[in-house]
Amino acid sequence: MDKKSLRKIMRAVRKNIPDKEEKSRRIFERVRSLPDYRKAAVIGVYVSTPDEVSTEKIIEDALKGGKTAAVPRIKRNGEMDFVPIMSRKELSRRNHLGIYEPDMDQKPVLPEEIEWMIVPGVAFDKMKHRLGQGGGYYDRYLAKTQCPKTALAFEAQIVEEVPADREDIPMDLVVTEENVY
Repeated sequence: MDKKSLRKIMRAVRKNIPDKEEKSRRIFERVRSLPDYRKAAVIGVYVSTPDEVSTEKIIEDALKGGKTAAVPRIKRNGEMDFVPIMSRKELSRRNHLGIYEPDMDQKPVLPEEIEWMIVPGVAFDKMKHRLGQGGGYYDRYLAKTQCPKTALAFEAQIVEEVPADREDIPMDLVVTEENVY
């Protein structure tokens, strides 16, 4: 199956996953126990949309624990950077994709400063390949980093095979409410 077809199917699957809040809580508990999360001082973490695994508790926990939580921001040139926040209240505007992000005047962290990255996606396989939204923002950014990359997904988002191209960056871990791949 090609990426476009799989993306369409999996968006519908993801939209209809029951008990997202409870499953997100279980994923958060798994994340908190990961050594990479515990030792990272600067984390890159996506701002979740209603259909995704919620990152609210992760962001709150990181900030309470003295970590720097940097969230993505889409720049005018189509690139993405990550900006540190002190509170979710700093996510003051929605970008063209409808995702909350910080203001443009805030200074980003450098890709090499991020010690651990939490990545969203539409579908994943057990080989840790990721199917994103289709814009390539994360793959372009992840190509600049050397940090561990962990995807968050509901178990229903795990498929037999995700078609992967050369520029697609595989994850180091995929964490679901049931497993860590």
